[in-house]
Formats: sequence, C-alpha cells, structure tokens
Amino acid sequence: GALKAAGKPFEVVLVSLDRGQDAFDAYFGTMPWLAIPFADADRRAKVGQALGADSIPKLVLLDQDGSVITVNGREVVAGDPT
Repeated sequence: GALKAAGKPFEVVLVSLDRGQDAFDAYFGTMPWLAIPFADADRRAKVGQALGADSIPKLVLLDQDGSVITVNGREVVAGDPT
C-alpha cells in the first residue's frame, strides 16, 4: 500500500475479542502481525473499549503517538488497491 511505498513504517496489532484461547490461537496462527496475548484479558478489554471495538473485525488506525487517525480503517485499506 501507500505507506510501504512512501517508506513509512507501521505495525499491526491484533486485539482479540475471541471467547477462548483455542479460537484465538486458530485465528492468530494465520496472521503475520503482533497481538496482545489472549491471557492478558484486562489489557485487551481496555484497549478494545478505548478504541471502540464494537464489531469484528474492526481496524483502527493510530499515528505514532497513539492518536486515532480513523476508526474506519477497513474502508481506508479496502480503498487502497496497492
């Protein structure tokens, strides 16, 4: 996409709303990015709530300072065919 082409580093971090470790492991095992550990339920809940994770999947884009760029990341990514 445009970020990679512009030479801008970025990271994807999964904040799972899965109900069990097995479901988390099955899903996360297919992903190339980082994740908040499933066992850290308190942190997952706090981050999910702070970012308004009210649907699955939800993609929120943050800047380097942690400020929200958009809560509609899926639409942004879908609109970038590269």
